[in-house]
Amino acid sequence: MTAVEFERTTGPATNSPAASAREMAIALRARLLTLAPTDIGLELHDASVTVWGVVIETAHPDVVTSLAALADGSVSVYVSDGNGCIGCGAHSDVRSAAAHLLQVAKSTIGLATATADRGYPPPGLVRFYFLSFDGLYAAEARLEHLNQVDAQLAVLYFAGQRVANTIERVGAGQSLAREMQLALQIGPPATASSTTTGSQSCSSVGNAVRRLRI
Repeated sequence: MTAVEFERTTGPATNSPAASAREMAIALRARLLTLAPTDIGLELHDASVTVWGVVIETAHPDVVTSLAALADGSVSVYVSDGNGCIGCGAHSDVRSAAAHLLQVAKSTIGLATATADRGYPPPGLVRFYFLSFDGLYAAEARLEHLNQVDAQLAVLYFAGQRVANTIERVGAGQSLAREMQLALQIGPPATASSTTTGSQSCSSVGNAVRRLRI
C-alpha cells in the first residue's frame, strides 16, 4: 500500500503537510509490523519462505529510521519525523539487495525471540524485526557493537546497509513527504517522474538513508 492509498483509506488527521507526513510514517510503520503473509500474496503453506519480511530500525536521540523489505519486493524507508522514501523496490538493484537481506534474515532469525512489542527501540539501539510464518520475532544490539568482528547480528545489519546504500546510489523511491503534499493537494501540481532514475520526487532519500547508519 502506497502512502497515497493509505491516506485515502485513513484520511489525514491534520491539514499540515509536516504533521501529516510524520503521522503517515508512524502509521505505515505500525501497519507493516502487523501484516500477515497473505496480505502480500504469500500462501501459508509456502515453507520455502520462512522469513518474508525484515525491518531494521536505527534509534537516534531525535528520530528512529526504519528500513523495511518484504518478500513481494516492497522496500521502504520510514523516518519517525515524516521523512523517508516509499516504493524503492521498483528499482531492480534495490530488489536484488533486498532479496539478499531476506536470505540473511533466514539464517539469523535463530538469534531473535518471539515478541509482541512493536514499539520503537530506545536511542542508541538497532532493532531487527523478523516477519515470519511463525509470527513476529525481534533482536537488538547497540550500534557501536555491530562494528565488532564477532557481532552475531552484524551480517544482517550490513546486508541492510547494502540495501540502504543501493537506494541512495540509484535514488530509488518516492519521497513520503512529497506523497503527503500531493495527497493533501498542497502546492503546485506535480509533474510525472520515474521512481527508478533518482528524480527530485525522492529528494529526501539521501538524508533518510544516511540516518540508518549515523
